[in-house]
Amino acid sequence: MDHPDQNERFQRRIKGTFSELLGMRLLELKPGYVRGELPVRDSLKQPYGFLHGGAIATFADSLVAAGTGRLLAPGQTMTTIEFKVNFMAPVKDGTVRGEATVLHQGRRTMVWEVRLTDAGNRLVALMTTAVMILAPQDAPGAPPA
Repeated sequence: MDHPDQNERFQRRIKGTFSELLGMRLLELKPGYVRGELPVRDSLKQPYGFLHGGAIATFADSLVAAGTGRLLAPGQTMTTIEFKVNFMAPVKDGTVRGEATVLHQGRRTMVWEVRLTDAGNRLVALMTTAVMILAPQDAPGAPPA
């Protein structure tokens, strides 16, 4: 990573959230790009023994959130407004790696692509995601104007 403490800060930020349950780790974070990994474990598998599609989607969405956060102005927040995942291959064990790249960065929205691969570099899933940028007054929990 370009700053060794970024994964530690990320882990603190997701503490107590759904993303923490995954056990994901950031490997690289720079403007417009984020890379991470997700160790496959039994609690993330579906009944047939494969990594659950929901875990894959959450991992990819969490990478996008981390990458978007790097591009926000002070006080801004974000929320996912749409995503589409194409699943290419099942994963039973090992580690899934994800690379998220921003395709469009506007004032109110961003579009990202996330490529997820297994240990053999086989494409597991491809996700496209749109996020909405929220101004401080639009953020959840902001006091009414």
